[in-house]
Amino acid sequence: MPGRIWRLLTFRGTIGGRAYLIASVLVIALQHLLLEIASRLIAPQAPTWAAHLSLGLILASSATSQGLVLFPVHAALAGVSTWLLGALAFARASKTKSPVGEVILVAVPLLQVAVIAHLGLSADKAGPTTEPSEAPPIGRWTPAMQGVLVGAVLTPFAVFVGALGFGSYGWTMFALSPFLIGAVTAYLANRRKDIGFSDTLLLVLAALLLGGLSLLALALEGVVCLVVASPLILVLGVLGGVAGWQAARWGRRPVRDTVAMFSLLPLAFMIEHAIPDTTRFTSQDTIVIAAPPTAVWAALTHMGEIHERPTLLFRLGVAYPTAGVIRGEGVGAIREGHFSTGVAYERVSEWRPGQCLDFDVLSDAPSLKELSPYPHVYAPHVVGYFRTRTARFDLSPAPGGETRLTLTTTHELNLNPAAYWVPIASWIVHENRLRVLQHFRRLAEAQIAGQP
Repeated sequence: MPGRIWRLLTFRGTIGGRAYLIASVLVIALQHLLLEIASRLIAPQAPTWAAHLSLGLILASSATSQGLVLFPVHAALAGVSTWLLGALAFARASKTKSPVGEVILVAVPLLQVAVIAHLGLSADKAGPTTEPSEAPPIGRWTPAMQGVLVGAVLTPFAVFVGALGFGSYGWTMFALSPFLIGAVTAYLANRRKDIGFSDTLLLVLAALLLGGLSLLALALEGVVCLVVASPLILVLGVLGGVAGWQAARWGRRPVRDTVAMFSLLPLAFMIEHAIPDTTRFTSQDTIVIAAPPTAVWAALTHMGEIHERPTLLFRLGVAYPTAGVIRGEGVGAIREGHFSTGVAYERVSEWRPGQCLDFDVLSDAPSLKELSPYPHVYAPHVVGYFRTRTARFDLSPAPGGETRLTLTTTHELNLNPAAYWVPIASWIVHENRLRVLQHFRRLAEAQIAGQP
Protein backbone atom coordinates (compact mmCIF):
# COMPACT_ATOMS: atom_id res chain seq x y z
CA MET A 1 0.00 0.00 0.00
CA PRO A 2 2.72 2.63 0.82
CA GLY A 3 4.39 1.85 -2.51
CA ARG A 4 1.13 2.37 -4.40
CA ILE A 5 0.48 5.68 -2.66
CA TRP A 6 4.01 6.81 -3.49
CA ARG A 7 3.47 5.97 -7.15
CA LEU A 8 0.27 8.04 -7.13
CA LEU A 9 2.00 11.03 -5.55
CA THR A 10 4.80 10.87 -8.13
CA PHE A 11 2.43 10.77 -11.14
CA ARG A 12 3.12 7.13 -11.99
CA GLY A 13 0.14 5.16 -10.68
CA THR A 14 -3.49 4.66 -11.69
CA ILE A 15 -6.71 4.93 -9.70
CA GLY A 16 -10.35 3.91 -10.12
CA GLY A 17 -13.24 6.35 -10.40
CA ARG A 18 -14.76 5.86 -6.93
CA ALA A 19 -11.41 5.96 -5.17
CA TYR A 20 -10.45 9.06 -7.15
CA LEU A 21 -13.60 10.95 -6.18
CA ILE A 22 -13.22 10.03 -2.50
CA ALA A 23 -9.52 10.95 -2.41
CA SER A 24 -10.01 14.28 -4.24
CA VAL A 25 -12.92 15.32 -2.02
CA LEU A 26 -10.87 14.45 1.06
CA VAL A 27 -7.93 16.56 -0.18
CA ILE A 28 -10.15 19.61 -0.76
CA ALA A 29 -12.03 19.14 2.51
CA LEU A 30 -8.79 18.72 4.46
CA GLN A 31 -7.36 21.87 2.92
CA HIS A 32 -10.36 23.94 4.00
CA LEU A 33 -10.52 22.30 7.43
CA LEU A 34 -6.87 23.12 8.10
CA LEU A 35 -7.46 26.67 6.83
CA GLU A 36 -10.40 27.03 9.22
CA ILE A 37 -8.31 25.82 12.15
CA ALA A 38 -5.35 28.03 11.25
CA SER A 39 -7.63 31.04 10.80
CA ARG A 40 -9.24 30.61 14.20
CA LEU A 41 -5.86 30.22 15.87
CA ILE A 42 -4.04 33.03 14.01
CA ALA A 43 -6.43 35.51 12.40
CA PRO A 44 -8.68 37.84 14.41
CA GLN A 45 -11.77 36.56 12.58
CA ALA A 46 -12.79 33.17 11.35
CA PRO A 47 -13.08 33.13 7.54
CA THR A 48 -16.47 33.08 5.87
CA TRP A 49 -17.32 30.42 3.32
CA ALA A 50 -16.24 32.79 0.54
CA ALA A 51 -12.90 33.41 2.20
CA HIS A 52 -11.95 29.80 1.54
CA LEU A 53 -11.92 30.66 -2.17
CA SER A 54 -9.27 33.33 -1.74
CA LEU A 55 -6.82 34.30 0.94
CA GLY A 56 -7.28 37.88 -0.24
CA LEU A 57 -10.67 38.00 1.48
CA ILE A 58 -9.04 37.01 4.75
CA LEU A 59 -6.33 39.64 4.35
CA ALA A 60 -8.95 42.22 3.41
CA SER A 61 -10.72 41.65 6.71
CA SER A 62 -7.51 42.02 8.70
CA ALA A 63 -4.79 44.59 8.16
CA THR A 64 -2.94 43.30 11.19
CA SER A 65 0.19 41.21 11.26
CA GLN A 66 -1.94 38.13 11.96
CA GLY A 67 -3.28 38.28 8.43
CA LEU A 68 0.22 38.16 6.97
CA VAL A 69 1.11 35.25 9.24
CA LEU A 70 -1.90 33.39 7.87
CA PHE A 71 -0.86 34.02 4.26
CA PRO A 72 2.06 31.53 4.08
CA VAL A 73 -0.09 28.98 5.93
CA HIS A 74 -2.77 29.14 3.27
CA ALA A 75 -0.20 29.34 0.46
CA ALA A 76 1.43 26.14 1.74
CA LEU A 77 -1.95 24.41 2.01
CA ALA A 78 -2.89 25.50 -1.50
CA GLY A 79 0.45 24.32 -2.91
CA VAL A 80 0.25 20.87 -1.30
CA SER A 81 -3.41 20.53 -2.25
CA THR A 82 -2.71 21.48 -5.88
CA TRP A 83 0.07 18.89 -6.10
CA LEU A 84 -2.10 16.13 -4.60
CA LEU A 85 -5.06 16.95 -6.84
CA GLY A 86 -2.77 17.03 -9.87
CA ALA A 87 -1.23 13.68 -9.02
CA LEU A 88 -4.66 12.09 -8.48
CA ALA A 89 -5.97 13.59 -11.71
CA PHE A 90 -3.10 12.17 -13.74
CA ALA A 91 -3.53 8.80 -12.11
CA ARG A 92 -7.20 8.85 -13.05
CA ALA A 93 -6.47 10.13 -16.57
CA SER A 94 -4.32 7.06 -17.17
CA LYS A 95 -7.49 5.01 -16.81
CA THR A 96 -9.93 7.25 -18.71
CA LYS A 97 -7.48 8.32 -21.46
CA SER A 98 -8.58 11.93 -20.85
CA PRO A 99 -6.79 14.76 -22.66
CA VAL A 100 -3.79 16.13 -20.84
CA GLY A 101 -5.14 19.68 -21.25
CA GLU A 102 -8.23 18.80 -19.24
CA VAL A 103 -6.15 17.42 -16.40
CA ILE A 104 -4.22 20.69 -16.04
CA LEU A 105 -7.48 22.48 -15.22
CA VAL A 106 -7.65 20.64 -11.90
CA ALA A 107 -5.27 23.34 -10.62
CA VAL A 108 -7.82 26.13 -11.30
CA PRO A 109 -10.01 26.98 -8.26
CA LEU A 110 -13.76 26.34 -8.67
CA LEU A 111 -13.23 24.84 -12.15
CA GLN A 112 -11.43 21.96 -10.45
CA VAL A 113 -14.76 20.76 -9.06
CA ALA A 114 -16.13 20.14 -12.57
CA VAL A 115 -12.87 18.48 -13.67
CA ILE A 116 -12.87 16.15 -10.65
CA ALA A 117 -16.50 15.19 -11.23
CA HIS A 118 -15.88 14.49 -14.91
CA LEU A 119 -12.78 12.38 -14.31
CA GLY A 120 -14.39 10.48 -11.45
CA LEU A 121 -17.57 9.66 -13.37
CA SER A 122 -15.87 8.85 -16.68
CA ALA A 123 -15.59 5.18 -17.58
CA ASP A 124 -12.25 3.42 -17.81
CA LYS A 125 -11.03 2.95 -21.36
CA ALA A 126 -8.81 0.19 -22.65
CA GLY A 127 -5.81 1.58 -24.46
CA PRO A 128 -3.80 -0.03 -27.23
CA THR A 129 -1.62 -2.94 -26.28
CA THR A 130 1.89 -1.79 -25.36
CA GLU A 131 5.09 -3.54 -24.56
CA PRO A 132 5.85 -3.82 -20.84
CA SER A 133 8.76 -1.43 -21.25
CA GLU A 134 6.51 1.29 -22.66
CA ALA A 135 4.78 3.77 -20.41
CA PRO A 136 1.09 4.50 -20.97
CA PRO A 137 0.42 7.61 -23.07
CA ILE A 138 -0.26 9.79 -20.05
CA GLY A 139 2.96 8.55 -18.49
CA ARG A 140 5.07 10.09 -21.22
CA TRP A 141 3.65 13.46 -20.21
CA THR A 142 4.17 12.99 -16.49
CA PRO A 143 7.39 15.06 -16.24
CA ALA A 144 5.81 17.71 -18.46
CA MET A 145 2.79 18.11 -16.23
CA GLN A 146 4.98 18.12 -13.13
CA GLY A 147 6.84 21.03 -14.71
CA VAL A 148 3.60 22.93 -15.40
CA LEU A 149 2.32 22.45 -11.85
CA VAL A 150 5.64 23.45 -10.28
CA GLY A 151 5.84 26.52 -12.50
CA ALA A 152 2.28 27.52 -11.63
CA VAL A 153 2.89 27.15 -7.88
CA LEU A 154 6.16 29.12 -8.05
CA THR A 155 4.36 32.17 -9.48
CA PRO A 156 2.42 33.10 -6.31
CA PHE A 157 5.54 32.20 -4.29
CA ALA A 158 7.56 34.80 -6.18
CA VAL A 159 4.85 37.46 -5.83
CA PHE A 160 4.38 36.72 -2.14
CA VAL A 161 8.09 37.02 -1.38
CA GLY A 162 8.68 40.07 -3.56
CA ALA A 163 5.51 42.12 -3.18
CA LEU A 164 4.34 41.29 0.32
CA GLY A 165 7.72 40.48 1.82
CA PHE A 166 9.92 43.23 0.35
CA GLY A 167 7.50 45.52 -1.50
CA SER A 168 9.68 45.20 -4.58
CA TYR A 169 8.37 45.52 -8.14
CA GLY A 170 11.54 45.52 -10.19
CA TRP A 171 13.85 43.35 -12.24
CA THR A 172 13.48 40.38 -9.90
CA MET A 173 9.68 40.40 -10.07
CA PHE A 174 9.23 41.06 -13.80
CA ALA A 175 12.41 39.56 -15.28
CA LEU A 176 14.19 37.05 -13.02
CA SER A 177 11.04 35.39 -11.65
CA PRO A 178 9.34 34.63 -15.01
CA PHE A 179 12.71 33.56 -16.43
CA LEU A 180 13.19 31.06 -13.59
CA ILE A 181 9.59 29.85 -13.83
CA GLY A 182 10.06 29.19 -17.55
CA ALA A 183 13.43 27.52 -16.97
CA VAL A 184 12.19 25.22 -14.18
CA THR A 185 9.04 24.29 -16.11
CA ALA A 186 11.00 23.45 -19.27
CA TYR A 187 13.75 21.58 -17.44
CA LEU A 188 11.33 19.37 -15.50
CA ALA A 189 9.32 18.68 -18.65
CA ASN A 190 12.41 17.53 -20.57
CA ARG A 191 14.47 15.93 -17.84
CA ARG A 192 13.67 12.35 -18.90
CA LYS A 193 13.10 12.83 -22.61
CA ASP A 194 13.35 15.72 -25.04
CA ILE A 195 9.73 16.61 -25.88
CA GLY A 196 10.74 19.24 -28.45
CA PHE A 197 10.75 23.01 -28.56
CA SER A 198 7.09 23.58 -29.56
CA ASP A 199 5.68 21.35 -26.80
CA THR A 200 8.07 22.88 -24.29
CA LEU A 201 6.92 26.37 -25.29
CA LEU A 202 3.26 25.41 -24.84
CA LEU A 203 3.98 24.01 -21.38
CA VAL A 204 5.82 27.17 -20.33
CA LEU A 205 2.88 29.28 -21.50
CA ALA A 206 0.51 26.97 -19.63
CA ALA A 207 2.55 27.36 -16.44
CA LEU A 208 2.55 31.15 -16.76
CA LEU A 209 -1.20 31.16 -17.45
CA LEU A 210 -1.96 28.98 -14.44
CA GLY A 211 0.34 31.15 -12.36
CA GLY A 212 -1.62 34.23 -13.41
CA LEU A 213 -4.91 32.52 -12.57
CA SER A 214 -3.55 31.57 -9.16
CA LEU A 215 -2.65 35.23 -8.51
CA LEU A 216 -6.25 36.17 -9.32
CA ALA A 217 -7.61 33.37 -7.13
CA LEU A 218 -5.40 34.40 -4.19
CA ALA A 219 -6.33 38.11 -4.68
CA LEU A 220 -2.66 38.98 -5.15
CA GLU A 221 -3.25 40.73 -8.47
CA GLY A 222 -6.05 42.02 -10.65
CA VAL A 223 -6.79 41.57 -14.33
CA VAL A 224 -5.51 44.97 -15.49
CA CYS A 225 -2.05 44.61 -13.96
CA LEU A 226 -1.64 41.07 -15.29
CA VAL A 227 -2.67 42.11 -18.80
CA VAL A 228 -0.36 45.13 -18.83
CA ALA A 229 2.62 43.13 -17.51
CA SER A 230 1.95 40.02 -19.61
CA PRO A 231 4.08 40.94 -22.69
CA LEU A 232 7.18 41.37 -20.53
CA ILE A 233 6.46 38.27 -18.46
CA LEU A 234 5.77 36.11 -21.51
CA VAL A 235 8.98 37.14 -23.25
CA LEU A 236 11.14 36.45 -20.19
CA GLY A 237 9.26 33.23 -19.44
CA VAL A 238 9.84 31.95 -22.98
CA LEU A 239 13.54 32.85 -22.79
CA GLY A 240 13.76 30.94 -19.53
CA GLY A 241 11.95 28.04 -21.17
CA VAL A 242 14.54 27.91 -23.94
CA ALA A 243 17.33 27.94 -21.34
CA GLY A 244 15.68 25.16 -19.30
CA TRP A 245 15.04 23.07 -22.40
CA GLN A 246 18.68 23.32 -23.48
CA ALA A 247 19.91 22.60 -19.94
CA ALA A 248 17.85 19.39 -19.86
CA ARG A 249 19.38 18.29 -23.18
CA TRP A 250 22.91 18.93 -21.91
CA GLY A 251 22.66 17.06 -18.64
CA ARG A 252 20.45 15.76 -15.86
CA ARG A 253 20.41 17.01 -12.31
CA PRO A 254 18.13 16.12 -9.37
CA VAL A 255 14.76 17.92 -9.30
CA ARG A 256 15.55 19.43 -5.90
CA ASP A 257 18.56 21.21 -7.38
CA THR A 258 16.40 22.70 -10.13
CA VAL A 259 13.65 24.01 -7.84
CA ALA A 260 16.29 25.22 -5.38
CA MET A 261 17.16 27.97 -7.87
CA PHE A 262 14.20 29.84 -6.42
CA SER A 263 16.14 30.29 -3.19
CA LEU A 264 17.89 33.07 -5.14
CA LEU A 265 14.70 35.13 -5.26
CA PRO A 266 14.62 36.29 -1.61
CA LEU A 267 18.24 37.42 -1.92
CA ALA A 268 17.54 39.27 -5.16
CA PHE A 269 14.45 40.92 -3.69
CA MET A 270 16.44 41.89 -0.62
CA ILE A 271 19.11 43.59 -2.73
CA GLU A 272 16.50 45.51 -4.74
CA HIS A 273 14.77 46.58 -1.55
CA ALA A 274 18.03 47.84 -0.08
CA ILE A 275 18.96 49.74 -3.25
CA PRO A 276 15.72 51.33 -4.51
CA ASP A 277 15.78 52.56 -8.10
CA THR A 278 13.40 55.46 -8.76
CA THR A 279 12.86 56.79 -12.28
CA ARG A 280 11.90 60.45 -12.66
CA PHE A 281 10.34 61.88 -15.81
CA THR A 282 8.58 65.04 -16.96
CA SER A 283 5.68 65.27 -19.40
CA GLN A 284 4.02 68.21 -21.12
CA ASP A 285 0.94 68.87 -23.25
CA THR A 286 -0.34 72.10 -24.83
CA ILE A 287 -3.68 73.11 -26.31
CA VAL A 288 -4.98 76.37 -27.79
CA ILE A 289 -8.22 77.71 -26.33
CA ALA A 290 -10.50 80.17 -28.14
CA ALA A 291 -10.79 82.40 -25.08
CA PRO A 292 -8.68 85.12 -23.40
CA PRO A 293 -6.34 84.27 -20.48
CA THR A 294 -8.82 85.70 -17.95
CA ALA A 295 -11.49 83.17 -18.99
CA VAL A 296 -8.97 80.31 -18.96
CA TRP A 297 -7.78 81.36 -15.49
CA ALA A 298 -11.36 81.33 -14.24
CA ALA A 299 -11.73 77.77 -15.57
CA LEU A 300 -8.47 76.68 -13.86
CA THR A 301 -9.56 78.00 -10.47
CA HIS A 302 -13.15 76.74 -10.76
CA MET A 303 -12.70 73.35 -12.36
CA GLY A 304 -15.84 71.55 -11.19
CA GLU A 305 -16.68 68.05 -12.42
CA ILE A 306 -15.56 66.32 -15.62
CA HIS A 307 -18.54 64.50 -17.09
CA GLU A 308 -16.94 63.01 -20.22
CA ARG A 309 -16.75 59.23 -20.21
CA PRO A 310 -13.19 57.84 -20.09
CA THR A 311 -11.79 55.30 -22.53
CA LEU A 312 -11.87 51.54 -21.93
CA LEU A 313 -8.60 51.09 -20.01
CA PHE A 314 -9.63 53.73 -17.48
CA ARG A 315 -13.10 52.27 -17.11
CA LEU A 316 -11.41 48.96 -16.25
CA GLY A 317 -9.67 50.51 -13.26
CA VAL A 318 -6.79 52.86 -14.14
CA ALA A 319 -7.17 56.15 -12.24
CA TYR A 320 -8.53 59.16 -14.15
CA PRO A 321 -9.47 62.71 -12.99
CA THR A 322 -13.14 63.40 -12.27
CA ALA A 323 -13.17 66.81 -10.53
CA GLY A 324 -11.09 69.47 -8.81
CA VAL A 325 -11.59 72.23 -6.27
CA ILE A 326 -9.22 74.85 -4.78
CA ARG A 327 -9.67 75.76 -1.13
CA GLY A 328 -8.58 79.40 -0.78
CA GLU A 329 -6.51 81.65 -3.03
CA GLY A 330 -2.84 82.40 -3.56
CA VAL A 331 0.29 80.55 -2.53
CA GLY A 332 -0.47 77.95 0.13
CA ALA A 333 -4.03 77.24 -1.02
CA ILE A 334 -4.96 73.55 -1.12
CA ARG A 335 -6.34 71.90 -4.22
CA GLU A 336 -8.26 68.63 -4.08
CA GLY A 337 -7.88 66.57 -7.23
CA HIS A 338 -10.65 63.98 -7.36
CA PHE A 339 -9.84 60.77 -9.23
CA SER A 340 -11.81 57.62 -9.93
CA THR A 341 -9.75 55.90 -7.22
CA GLY A 342 -9.61 58.60 -4.54
CA VAL A 343 -8.46 62.16 -3.80
CA ALA A 344 -5.03 63.74 -4.37
CA TYR A 345 -4.05 66.80 -2.33
CA GLU A 346 -1.90 69.58 -3.78
CA ARG A 347 -0.56 72.88 -2.41
CA VAL A 348 -0.27 75.99 -4.58
CA SER A 349 3.38 77.03 -4.88
CA GLU A 350 2.92 79.79 -7.48
CA TRP A 351 -0.21 81.89 -8.14
CA ARG A 352 -0.06 84.47 -10.95
CA PRO A 353 -3.57 85.17 -12.31
CA GLY A 354 -3.75 84.85 -16.06
CA GLN A 355 -0.15 83.58 -16.28
CA CYS A 356 0.82 80.63 -14.10
CA LEU A 357 -0.61 78.19 -11.55
CA ASP A 358 1.85 75.77 -9.95
CA PHE A 359 1.21 72.94 -7.45
CA ASP A 360 3.29 70.68 -5.26
CA VAL A 361 1.55 67.32 -4.86
CA LEU A 362 1.21 66.38 -1.19
CA SER A 363 -0.43 62.98 -1.68
CA ASP A 364 -1.60 60.90 -4.63
CA ALA A 365 -4.74 58.91 -5.20
CA PRO A 366 -4.19 55.16 -5.84
CA SER A 367 -2.94 54.62 -9.39
CA LEU A 368 -5.62 52.03 -10.15
CA LYS A 369 -8.40 49.93 -8.71
CA GLU A 370 -7.70 46.36 -9.68
CA LEU A 371 -10.34 44.52 -11.70
CA SER A 372 -11.00 41.42 -9.62
CA PRO A 373 -13.89 39.24 -8.42
CA TYR A 374 -12.91 40.23 -4.88
CA PRO A 375 -13.61 43.59 -3.20
CA HIS A 376 -9.96 43.97 -2.18
CA VAL A 377 -6.75 42.95 -3.93
CA TYR A 378 -3.63 42.78 -1.80
CA ALA A 379 -1.34 44.42 -4.36
CA PRO A 380 0.93 47.08 -2.78
CA HIS A 381 1.87 48.58 -6.16
CA VAL A 382 -1.44 50.46 -6.49
CA VAL A 383 -0.30 53.02 -3.89
CA GLY A 384 3.08 54.75 -3.75
CA TYR A 385 4.87 53.15 -6.69
CA PHE A 386 3.78 55.88 -9.10
CA ARG A 387 3.80 59.44 -7.76
CA THR A 388 3.12 62.85 -9.24
CA ARG A 389 5.42 65.45 -7.67
CA THR A 390 4.42 68.72 -9.35
CA ALA A 391 1.83 70.08 -11.79
CA ARG A 392 2.15 73.46 -13.51
CA PHE A 393 -0.25 75.38 -15.77
CA ASP A 394 1.26 78.10 -17.98
CA LEU A 395 -0.96 80.54 -19.88
CA SER A 396 0.28 82.66 -22.78
CA PRO A 397 -1.59 84.81 -25.32
CA ALA A 398 -2.05 83.38 -28.81
CA PRO A 399 -3.01 85.18 -32.05
CA GLY A 400 -6.68 86.12 -32.45
CA GLY A 401 -7.35 86.60 -28.75
CA GLU A 402 -6.81 82.92 -27.97
CA THR A 403 -4.78 81.40 -25.13
CA ARG A 404 -2.12 78.73 -25.22
CA LEU A 405 -2.47 76.53 -22.12
CA THR A 406 0.41 74.20 -21.20
CA LEU A 407 0.30 71.55 -18.47
CA THR A 408 3.66 70.22 -17.26
CA THR A 409 3.87 67.41 -14.71
CA THR A 410 6.78 65.63 -13.02
CA HIS A 411 6.56 62.06 -11.81
CA GLU A 412 8.44 59.28 -10.01
CA LEU A 413 8.11 55.60 -10.83
CA ASN A 414 9.33 52.76 -8.64
CA LEU A 415 8.71 50.00 -11.18
CA ASN A 416 11.42 48.30 -13.23
CA PRO A 417 12.54 47.69 -15.88
CA ALA A 418 11.97 51.40 -16.50
CA ALA A 419 12.30 50.94 -20.28
CA TYR A 420 9.07 48.93 -20.16
CA TRP A 421 7.04 50.78 -17.52
CA VAL A 422 7.89 54.44 -18.22
CA PRO A 423 6.29 54.50 -21.72
CA ILE A 424 3.13 52.94 -20.29
CA ALA A 425 3.04 55.41 -17.38
CA SER A 426 3.76 58.32 -19.74
CA TRP A 427 0.89 57.35 -22.02
CA ILE A 428 -1.53 57.13 -19.08
CA VAL A 429 -0.37 60.53 -17.80
CA HIS A 430 -0.72 62.00 -21.30
CA GLU A 431 -4.32 60.75 -21.60
CA ASN A 432 -5.23 62.19 -18.20
CA ARG A 433 -3.58 65.53 -18.98
CA LEU A 434 -5.54 65.82 -22.22
CA ARG A 435 -8.73 64.98 -20.35
CA VAL A 436 -8.09 67.88 -17.96
CA LEU A 437 -6.95 70.34 -20.62
CA GLN A 438 -9.94 69.65 -22.85
CA HIS A 439 -12.24 70.15 -19.86
CA PHE A 440 -10.69 73.58 -19.22
CA ARG A 441 -11.10 74.45 -22.90
CA ARG A 442 -14.81 73.59 -22.79
CA LEU A 443 -15.31 75.65 -19.63
CA ALA A 444 -13.46 78.71 -20.93
CA GLU A 445 -15.04 78.65 -24.40
CA ALA A 446 -18.52 78.09 -22.93
CA GLN A 447 -17.96 81.11 -20.68
CA ILE A 448 -17.08 83.29 -23.69
CA ALA A 449 -20.01 81.95 -25.73
CA GLY A 450 -22.39 82.76 -22.89
CA GLN A 451 -21.33 86.39 -22.66
CA PRO A 452 -23.64 88.99 -24.23
